[in-house]
Amino acid sequence: MNLNQLYYFKTIAKLEHYNLAAQKLNVSQPSLSAAIANLEKELSISLFKKVGRNIKLTEHGEMFLNYVENSLDILEEGINKLKKLNSSMIKLAYVFPLSTSYIPKLVKEYLENPQNKDVNFTLKQDLTFDIIKKIKADEYDIGFCSKVGNEPTLNFIPLIEQKIVLIVPKNHKLATKTEIEIKELQNYDLISYFKESGMGRFLSKAFEHHNIKPTISFEAENEQGIIGLVSQNFGIAVIAKTSLIENKNLVQISIKDLDLKRYIYLVYLKEKALRPHIKDFLKYVENY
Repeated sequence: MNLNQLYYFKTIAKLEHYNLAAQKLNVSQPSLSAAIANLEKELSISLFKKVGRNIKLTEHGEMFLNYVENSLDILEEGINKLKKLNSSMIKLAYVFPLSTSYIPKLVKEYLENPQNKDVNFTLKQDLTFDIIKKIKADEYDIGFCSKVGNEPTLNFIPLIEQKIVLIVPKNHKLATKTEIEIKELQNYDLISYFKESGMGRFLSKAFEHHNIKPTISFEAENEQGIIGLVSQNFGIAVIAKTSLIENKNLVQISIKDLDLKRYIYLVYLKEKALRPHIKDFLKYVENY
């Protein structure tokens, strides 16, 4: 038994005529007759009886029609809901610094507009290089992450600027300073971002540019992990400035000759035919 047989059965039952049903279904009458014959054989019952030039449902056919109609109605309702969900879905990914405030606030305020009430979001925190990879594979529609070079198929629109600072525990010997030179970092164990992350690569290039190679004692995926380790005296860290720092027993120190900033970008495919609600959300973000 397959869906075509059920649709065929329902149509014949309503029109009570094989030829008219075949025309409506755009199939040949022999194919239609064969499908119903196979359905009757599988059910071991007769669904139709001949009455003059027309056909009528048998008693068993009338009972079966109720179940078929209910089943097809439920199926079509599910299909329509999925189509609607897919047509109004935005698959969005973002790096950790945006997870605590920026993204929740952005999406909440967008959905508060009655015009956007039917838009649905899937939200996923991810690493920059995974976000880029999945945007190109159409697993995400939009990303909020660092910029990656040599990606000609992507649009990168700068959104957020973060200063790079040194953080140390309040009992650390550097805690009395407000500023240090970058070469001083060579003398301390650093807690850093994962090497493969956007910020990990960003800082590695900065250290290389200044001809220093600090000892990396621990690595963490994001600012939350790094801040946790520094607050427990596992080391010091060069980090993108975030509000999370204010909630810990830490001191922020400027790095005199490291006038770097970390930028977070809005990212999406250049050539992708974006659905109207995604275009609308992109415009909203750029004006946010």
